[in-house]
Amino acid sequence: CDGDLKNYQKLFSETGGFAVEVPQDKATEFEGRCDCIRIGKVTSEPKVVVKGLVDLDLSKAKSVWWDGLREKL
Repeated sequence: CDGDLKNYQKLFSETGGFAVEVPQDKATEFEGRCDCIRIGKVTSEPKVVVKGLVDLDLSKAKSVWWDGLREKL
């Protein structure tokens, strides 16, 4: 149910909503029953990957999150 939203709206929208992890074999049960957007899937790799939009090593993401402000000061 991707709708007509642009990629930045799917990833960074601040409207009310939830991120939900659903087993792959159950994902189709949500289609048509709610206004949902698939943004990715859970894997065993330590990466954040979102449908070809984001491909980021988790340790790099953590470093940027924890140290970003400190590095700017």
